[in-house]
Amino acid sequence: MIRSLWQRIGSCILLSLFAALFLLPLCWVVLTSIKPTKEIYDAQNFRILPSQVTREHYRHVLVKMSDFPRYCWNTVRVTVVTIAVVLLGSSMCGYALARLRFFGGKSFLTFLLIIMAVPWVVMLIPIYHLEVTFGLLDTLPGLILPYAALFMPMAILIMRAAFLAVPSDLREAAMIDGASEWRVWYGVMLPLVRPSLTVVALMTFLSCWKEFTYAVTLNSLPSATTLAVGITYLQDEGQSWAYGTLCAAIVLSVLPLLIAFVAFQRQIVGGLTEGALKG
Repeated sequence: MIRSLWQRIGSCILLSLFAALFLLPLCWVVLTSIKPTKEIYDAQNFRILPSQVTREHYRHVLVKMSDFPRYCWNTVRVTVVTIAVVLLGSSMCGYALARLRFFGGKSFLTFLLIIMAVPWVVMLIPIYHLEVTFGLLDTLPGLILPYAALFMPMAILIMRAAFLAVPSDLREAAMIDGASEWRVWYGVMLPLVRPSLTVVALMTFLSCWKEFTYAVTLNSLPSATTLAVGITYLQDEGQSWAYGTLCAAIVLSVLPLLIAFVAFQRQIVGGLTEGALKG
């Protein structure tokens, strides 16, 4: 019993150290964003906590930077449409793989697992050439389609596991009552797997909002630039290496992610384990 207690204490200390290690950069960015500009560049009188809290950097980002609202709006549009596409596609494919028997179903499931094992960066060059061919480069649909395709395999596996957990008697009873397959999927099954739909939506939101590699490669115009890429341009607006303004922009962009993760962290962890334990 004493040994178990010491193991728990050691685990708590170790996890606390890891948490502090990952939270330290975020705390540093937040503190820098509320420091006066003079204190940020004053190396001789360095202090961790600001002598006075200022909102000048946030005002500069929200009022004086004309492109920042556009970056936010582009990110919102890309994220919302991607979530809608992923929810629709994953729920339909997950239902088919879980409840319908058709030729190639197991092979398709194996194909999904292989796709998930391929790094996203490997797919970037072929996707770039495809977008050049179809004229999707420097457009928001040119981001939405790759995002939906990349996030879909994991979402399908989660939804398949969710549909497998629903008793098959409900589907059979609906079919006996004369419901079509579409009616069973929409009217019977989907309401029962709402927690998994929430997980898929949250995972897609967290991944899509912060994605940088595809966004910076497939878009170069301000009209299609997302927030993750737009932040890298802010250091050149107004003055070079404006750390206070840059940190304020980072805090504003990360805030929706933190709120979503803190509010729904149990659903996210549950969704990650559900696909691995069922089906």
